[in-house]
Amino acid sequence: MTSILRSLPRPAAIRLAIVLALLALAVAVPLLPLADPLAMSVKQRLASPGWGLWLGRDEYGRDILSRVLWGARTSLAVAFTVAALSAIAGTVLGLLGGYFRGFVELATVRSSEVLLCLPPMLLALLVVTLLGAGSGTLIL
Repeated sequence: MTSILRSLPRPAAIRLAIVLALLALAVAVPLLPLADPLAMSVKQRLASPGWGLWLGRDEYGRDILSRVLWGARTSLAVAFTVAALSAIAGTVLGLLGGYFRGFVELATVRSSEVLLCLPPMLLALLVVTLLGAGSGTLIL
């Protein structure tokens, strides 16, 4: 791994090292001694950062660092799942359209063009409104 980092230009190596550190941190979140991200402490609402609370607490008294790290884990899981499923679906549709030609090619190309024309945020809001919140809905 260090040979790869040494072969890259210095700015790229620094950026790659930061990304790998964030990925490692997100994977190691269950092993870290963090507070429960959902536990509320009304007495410590909006507590400033300190020795025990590196990022402080939010308006409900929840530990912000814990929430950020657990949120990163969930976000990365959703992102990798969506990337993998999109690659598989795109490959299958591309192979079908390229192999069968004619109507199948026209249907696959036009369906992908329709999806690309829709604004992604509006489409996501529509799906969440219809199906409810959750990781599965985000992946869809």
